[in-house]
Amino acid sequence: MATVSYVPNDPLASGGPPTRSTRASNYPRGDIAKFDIQPTAVAGKFDPHTPEFQFWQAKLALIAGLRAWRQIDGRFLRRWFGEQNQLAVLTDAGDDLNAFYNRDSLQFFSHTFDGVTVNSAESVDVVTHEQGHAFLDAIRPDFFDVPFIEVGALHEAFGDCMAIVTALEDRAIRDAVLASTPDLAANHFVESLAEALGDAIAREFGASSVDVGALRHALNTFQWSDPTSLPPDAPADQLSGEVHSFARVFSGSFYDVIR
Repeated sequence: MATVSYVPNDPLASGGPPTRSTRASNYPRGDIAKFDIQPTAVAGKFDPHTPEFQFWQAKLALIAGLRAWRQIDGRFLRRWFGEQNQLAVLTDAGDDLNAFYNRDSLQFFSHTFDGVTVNSAESVDVVTHEQGHAFLDAIRPDFFDVPFIEVGALHEAFGDCMAIVTALEDRAIRDAVLASTPDLAANHFVESLAEALGDAIAREFGASSVDVGALRHALNTFQWSDPTSLPPDAPADQLSGEVHSFARVFSGSFYDVIR
């Protein structure tokens, strides 16, 4: 059976399981919602920042997300929004520090700054976050593109929550987290989301633009406030009316429930 290299969380996850050699899995059988990842690649051991590595990294992350969804819902999702059986996935859609879901696809981007390259498809956090948007859109399409801050923030938080749940479905990840903080009261690599992307944004645009050591933290003390009363933008250590910032109220509450 062919094997591939797989980073089980994020390339900059501190204390997480190392890159592992794992079987080149396929999607679960049956009539379930799947993905069409482009460009494709044969199985093998590939270096990061190559199309082949990104294909298998994204595919294995998406499969992990599908299995996590089954654990939550009791069954696999059968269709994406619009009754699509397959959702396109572009592992290198261009030069940007970004990733997004747009109902037709999941798109991930690469960017190089000061000689350091980051590709958002190489982070399980980012891949399963975007997959989370697709899950929520499939079951609650009325939440998509709603012009209210809290609804947009809930969508962003749902993606972060799916990333956390998917990570905790991995035995090695659970063991590593509990070894570092048995009561989950300290920062660790699972509640720290998208570390590599956060590091790239911090280096290029300043440390105050993201949470310390991550793009966002689910372990936080943010509390609800009327989002229309908040500034439209603020440093990451403050809550603002921007959806990714305000999402931390929801994801923080979800993480408190897990704790």
